[in-house]
This record gives sequence, structure tokens and C-alpha cells, in this order.
Amino acid sequence: VAVAGGNPHAAEAVQHAKEAVEHGKKGHADVLLKHAEGALKHAEAAEKETKNMHVTEGIKGLKEGIAQGKAGHADAAAQAIENAIPHLSEAM
Repeated sequence: VAVAGGNPHAAEAVQHAKEAVEHGKKGHADVLLKHAEGALKHAEAAEKETKNMHVTEGIKGLKEGIAQGKAGHADAAAQAIENAIPHLSEAM
């Protein structure tokens, strides 16, 4: 769901990131990874379209969260992704 005038990929990235955080807080690292990777795909598409520094910062947080999730650290992954959401929201 995109905000009028915003980037639809950024909106999709935020939605996936929120779902990743929700699962990470429940200890579901595998499901967190699925949503975090979806968020990253959309964030990278938004970055190509907007060249927005907030999206770039959000991508860094998503990548950190994915790394933590792959290591099985669902809580740390959720925190990194949660920290990325405000940056991604700036491009919506």
C-alpha cells in the first residue's frame, strides 16, 4: 500500500520489514529471513528509483538483520530490522 506520491517499493519494504520484526520477536528466525529478504528486494528497487539516502540506510539495517537471522539470532535480527523501518518509511 503506497502513500500518494510515495514509492510503492518503499511501502512494500516497510510492510515486509514489519512482518519480519513480528516473527523475529517470536523467535522465528526462518520466517523473519523470508520477510527480511522480501523487504531487501523492495528496498533495493526503491533505492534504484529514488536514490534516497534513507533507503540506503534502511538497506544497511535490513542486511544486518538478515545476517543476524542467518546466525539464528532472531532477537538481534528483529532489532536491526526494526531500526531500519523509520529510514524506509521516509521514502514512502
